[in-house]
Amino acid sequence: MPKKHIGSIILRVLTLLSILILIVVSGVVLYIFLPSSSQKKTVLVPDITSKNVVEAINILCKHKLRVKKEYETHSLPENCVISQYPLPGIKVKAGRRIELKISSGKSVVRVPDLQNINIVEARHKLDSLSKLQMGELSYTYSEIEKDCIIAQSPLPKTKVAEDSKVNLLISQGNKPISFYMPELVGMKLEEAINLTKKIGLKISRIKEEINEGYEEGTIINHKPHQGYRVTAGDGLTLIVANKNL
Repeated sequence: MPKKHIGSIILRVLTLLSILILIVVSGVVLYIFLPSSSQKKTVLVPDITSKNVVEAINILCKHKLRVKKEYETHSLPENCVISQYPLPGIKVKAGRRIELKISSGKSVVRVPDLQNINIVEARHKLDSLSKLQMGELSYTYSEIEKDCIIAQSPLPKTKVAEDSKVNLLISQGNKPISFYMPELVGMKLEEAINLTKKIGLKISRIKEEINEGYEEGTIINHKPHQGYRVTAGDGLTLIVANKNL
């Protein structure tokens, strides 16, 4: 083979090798110094705790982050973010999945039937057994036994969130009878005591005073006075004549 032809072949081979080396070197330089589509940017994880889940997802999408949701009962309102992982401020690659724990609201419980039971027992049922709170207490006279529940709101068996309040209407017992105070002046003490017991008044005090116009042991005055409006159970002061003070 002529030497001139051999030299031509060698030159072509060297030229091809040079081009190949240039391509490889250029590729390495581009990989090192230029961003590649396979290389993802890093972003700071935003703080989305306590936000509504829709708002939280919108924020994460703007930061090129994905979402994984998990629901659980919690005191936070329904659909609020309880916690997140990774935590806020941490650098992650774009496209990273952020795990969110989201509130499904408080546990739901049934309101117990509290009607016709004592207020003490009702409080125990609400607090210990049902995880509910005592709400507003109202009182009225009723034929139902005193301190027993007449009505409640919400009604029995209603489904409500845990820690909800139950309002109660409580009996004060039968309404006391009211009447006008009778005249006791001139009665003997024993007679006055028997009468006050019959009409439902309580003698809270017996006071003795010197009075020459009445026999000893006779009622000379009383409080409330005759004609005053009184109610069964009210207290009464009797003033009795005594000549030996």
